[in-house]
Amino acid sequence: MDHVLAPRTDSRVRSPLVRRLLAQHSLDPATISGTGSEGRITRDDVLRMVSSAPEHPMTTPPNTIEGHWEKFSGIRAKTGERMLLSHATIPQVTTIISVDYENIARVRVARNPAFKSEFGFSLTYLPFIAYAVASALREYPKLNASVEDKGLRVHPNVDLGIAVDINHTGLMVPVVRTAQDLSITALARQMQELANGARDRKLSMDQISGSTFTITNVGAYGTIAGTPIINPPEVAILCVEGISKQPVVVEMPDGDTIGIHHMGALSLSWDHRAIDGAYAGEFLARTRTILQTTDWSHLV
Repeated sequence: MDHVLAPRTDSRVRSPLVRRLLAQHSLDPATISGTGSEGRITRDDVLRMVSSAPEHPMTTPPNTIEGHWEKFSGIRAKTGERMLLSHATIPQVTTIISVDYENIARVRVARNPAFKSEFGFSLTYLPFIAYAVASALREYPKLNASVEDKGLRVHPNVDLGIAVDINHTGLMVPVVRTAQDLSITALARQMQELANGARDRKLSMDQISGSTFTITNVGAYGTIAGTPIINPPEVAILCVEGISKQPVVVEMPDGDTIGIHHMGALSLSWDHRAIDGAYAGEFLARTRTILQTTDWSHLV
C-alpha cells in the first residue's frame, strides 16, 4: 500500500521523498533538526531519526479462533530450544538411502522366540542398525564428531544417542556408551533399559548427555522418509524409517527375478561445515552393505 505524502505544513520539507518518508514512519517534522541549506530537512535527517527511535515491540492481535491454550511442558520447551538452536546454527543436509533388510528379517523370525523368552522383550531391527552404524562410524570418523572452535573434534568412542519419545511431551536422548564394542544382544538390552528409564524419568544426567552420534527411530509408524534435526554439537543424526514388504529385483545366478523383501530407508541429516555429500553418501552405503551382507545368524 502506498503511503500518502506528508502535508506541506513545514517549509523545511520541500522534497516529495522526504515527505513520503515522514508519512511512512509517522514522524512529525517539527521534531527533526534539518541539516540542509536554510535548515531544510533531508532524507538523511529522516533516516537518522528513524534509526535512533526506540523500537516498539509488536503486539499480537487477539486470537479469535476457538480453542484452549496449553503451556509447553519442561521437556517439550527444552526440546524446542535445542531444535531451534540446531536449525539456526547448522547448515543441515539430508541424504536418504534404501536398505534391503531381508537377511535381518529372517534372523529375527528365527531368534525372536528364544530372545523374548530370555530377556522379556522382542528383538527389533534397531540393535542391528545400531551395530552397523557403530561399525561404519569407525571407518567414517568425521561423522562421529562435534563442531567446535571452527574445527572438528573427532571422538575415539562411538557413544550412540537413542532418541526416545516421552509420551508425546518431548524427546530424551539416553546414551549407549562405547557402542562399537557391544554385541547385538548387549545393544538391544542397553537400548531397552535406557528407553524404559527415559520414559520413567529415572535416568541420571550422565546417562542422557555426551552422545557423539544420534539415532532416531520412527519406523514403527510406517514412515517413508524424514529429515531429522541434528542434535548439536554433533555432526549427524540418522533416522530409521518404516520397514515393509516390497517387490524388489533379486539378482540370481541364472538371471534377475522379482522377490518380496523387507525394505526400508535410512535418512541421514549432516552438518555441511564438517563434511560433504560424498562422505555422507559413502557412510550410508557402507552402513547398508553391513546390514545387507553380514551373517547375522552368528551374532545373535
